[in-house]
Amino acid sequence: CFQQLGLNPGITYNIFGIAALLFASFVAVRFYREVVGWSSSASKFGLVCFFWGGGVLALTGLARSYIRGSFDLDALLRYDPVNGWWMLNFGRNLVYPTEAYYHAVFLLSMLFLLRRRFGIAIGLAGLMSLSHPFTGLEAVLIVLAYLGLERILGNHSVKPLHLVSSFALVLFHLGYYVIFLRQFADHRALLMRWQGPGFDYEPRTFLPALFIVGLLAIVRLSFWPGVRRLWREPRNRLFIVWFLVVFGLTQHNLVMKASQPIHFAHGYDWIALFFLTAPLLVAGLDRLIKIRPALVGILAVSALMLFFLLDNIVWFSTFADPHSEVSDAIYLTQSQKQVLNWLSESAVPPDMVV
Repeated sequence: CFQQLGLNPGITYNIFGIAALLFASFVAVRFYREVVGWSSSASKFGLVCFFWGGGVLALTGLARSYIRGSFDLDALLRYDPVNGWWMLNFGRNLVYPTEAYYHAVFLLSMLFLLRRRFGIAIGLAGLMSLSHPFTGLEAVLIVLAYLGLERILGNHSVKPLHLVSSFALVLFHLGYYVIFLRQFADHRALLMRWQGPGFDYEPRTFLPALFIVGLLAIVRLSFWPGVRRLWREPRNRLFIVWFLVVFGLTQHNLVMKASQPIHFAHGYDWIALFFLTAPLLVAGLDRLIKIRPALVGILAVSALMLFFLLDNIVWFSTFADPHSEVSDAIYLTQSQKQVLNWLSESAVPPDMVV
């Protein structure tokens, strides 16, 4: 549609990027308020942690460089795959337009699961299936597993039709992406690329990426309030199922031929653990805010926020130097720019130059 309107492809892409960013941010805030609330300063700080929190990837890289006695900016991202562009927490995905869209649809489906609007949640999971092979598989499996669990536990608001529809979605997704598309040589070539080396979600990556939310999850499951009390809440069961499905898919290379295991991560495992542990985080922030004198409280909150946000602070700092080795900036020569200018003047819809 945009091509027929004659808009510059760069303008088109940026329009979509802004729309996807706003859509994802709107859904994310609504999801956060549904789960955590919005009644205190601590909950507002928690929203910042949700959007821009991460793990200890930068600190792990710093520790490694200190032990080896050498330091550069690249060392901070050593354990953040592809210089951070696999986006292992939520907010970083907003930088990439299509990932912002995927996360918005995924979170919207999960939001309607929380609200017990199962039909809408299944429909959105179907849209996710049509949109992306990796996130789509996660969405349809989470919906099916959660609805099946709730039905087993006696929740009769989950109707047989919901289960049948969810199961049909899973069959459709596997049939389309695993069987139908493999009939085409182009897709088989792409699949060979996906099944190449270098795409595993290894412990040296996921342990620091999930360290903070994982540690909080251990505390919640073990001590406050404990796994039995957590399990009684349907939303906590959703987050547990959500994490197990995503993490299981990121480790599928352990049981079968791998197809980009890390592509299933993209922060979805991090998000599940964040919301499972958000009450503990917000309670901690609330205690720090109340410390007196106030200056000490401010410093305590600032230290915790810095610790939580450090991975993304480091990642965004790499954009300050576009010539850095960790930057993905692309530069045009003068002759290349002349070619693009000629194309802009000479090619008109429906012409397309590849």
